Amino acid sequence: MRRYETIFIIHADLSSDEITALVDRYAAIITTYKGTIVKIDNWGKRRLAYYIEKRREGVYYLFDYVSGSDAVAELERNFKIDEKVMRYQTVKLSDKVDMDEIEKEIAAAQKKELPPETPPSDEVIVEPEIPQDETPQEQEVAKEPETVESVETAETAESVESVESVESSEETTEEKKEEE
Repeated sequence: MRRYETIFIIHADLSSDEITALVDRYAAIITTYKGTIVKIDNWGKRRLAYYIEKRREGVYYLFDYVSGSDAVAELERNFKIDEKVMRYQTVKLSDKVDMDEIEKEIAAAQKKELPPETPPSDEVIVEPEIPQDETPQEQEVAKEPETVESVETAETAESVESVESVESSEETTEEKKEEE
């Protein structure tokens, strides 16, 4: 058994059901020939580097799998026949494969796919009530954090200090002129 990676491009104008059926059919070919699929990646709809069959976009898929060479030959034969597949390429990643490592890799990939289960909470979230007689502007002012006010207060205090220092320096200048 060898490890392979096959990338193929499907017509972008197909429906998602047709694409899913097509991908499932090709995955079934691999498993029919006693292969093991490590992962199937949908790279999504992408713009092609150049026109292929008068088309500018395609849906990219990647199969990472372990099988014999007969599965690869059958898969590529089906790609050639199918008009919905624009391009494909298969690359051999390694000659010998340890199936225990592959099974661990598949299990790790499945754990990443499943969202973490969150236990249902018995807590009831109660939002604070805002009186109806307040205007929207008053409501926004009520929601502002207190830190904004403290920053504004600090800025005001700094400006008052700078004004006071300017006034005191003017007074000392006037006193010096009077002394002369």
